[in-house]
Amino acid sequence: PPSPPLARTARTPTTRKRQRPSAPGRPAPRGCELASFTTFDLVVRWKPQPAWEVFGTVENLFDKIAPLDPLTYGAQAYNPLDYAGAVGRTLSLGARYTF
Repeated sequence: PPSPPLARTARTPTTRKRQRPSAPGRPAPRGCELASFTTFDLVVRWKPQPAWEVFGTVENLFDKIAPLDPLTYGAQAYNPLDYAGAVGRTLSLGARYTF
């Protein structure tokens, strides 16, 4: 079926809760759990003509800051201290032409 000229989609909120990993087969150190956080994403698609489609995405719409774990638990300086979502809000735009 043809899509409407302008379509908006709000993705299901994403809730993340992470536990710091430990050595394989060993439990993570006590208190190594990061708090959960929820992000909202927005997707927009517009078809100005049947062959053209313009689209965009905003991930982490409200720029929710990911929880930070300030402890390294013996990690090296190059290991990150936080998890997915630390980048903050991201935008992407694109266009598609169908032959």
